[in-house]
Amino acid sequence: SEGRNNLVAGCRIRNIGRSGVTIDGGFRHCVAGSDISDIGGAGIRLSGGNWKKLIPSRHLVENNYICRFNRLGGGPGVSVMGIGNRVSHNLITDTPHQAIVFDYNNHVIEYNEIYDVVSEAKDAGVIYIYGAQKSFVSRGNVIRYNFIHHITEHSSVVPYVNPGITGIYIDALNGGITMKGNIFYRNTGTAIFTHGPDSRVEDNI
Repeated sequence: SEGRNNLVAGCRIRNIGRSGVTIDGGFRHCVAGSDISDIGGAGIRLSGGNWKKLIPSRHLVENNYICRFNRLGGGPGVSVMGIGNRVSHNLITDTPHQAIVFDYNNHVIEYNEIYDVVSEAKDAGVIYIYGAQKSFVSRGNVIRYNFIHHITEHSSVVPYVNPGITGIYIDALNGGITMKGNIFYRNTGTAIFTHGPDSRVEDNI
């Protein structure tokens, strides 16, 4: 909570009922090179920065292996809130729900490999933003060079209802988001869904 320049590195965190690592406020904290598995809630939660002044917290989540999370409900592999954080070079897999959920401004989500997620949820994305109350101002986020593969759209209990399993899901009129250079392989649902203003979708495969 708060503070500056704290580092969680090379740790093995497992069999936790709630979240594996929580970073709440502060500046330039980092979770790197750790294995996080069999987690009841989120693998990693981070927030920080000043939203009104757009001051970034510059937290970093890098080179982690995050698997078998959200076992009891209530959390993605990485939850990214606040201003100006980066999630990069992580391997995220094996969960019934979403891999990365982000909100607010100026985050960078890049070079992550994600597969075999969203195996039970409906109307959900591998990488997802909602934030409906402020959707027009959650801008400046960049999602680039991620490898999202083997995401299987499963049947709905309601006949003829699309389960809505999406690689990158920009929900609730969020806009001003760049989605560039991502690779989608063996995704049986939609690769990218977005309906807010001013977003860029370019050079994805």
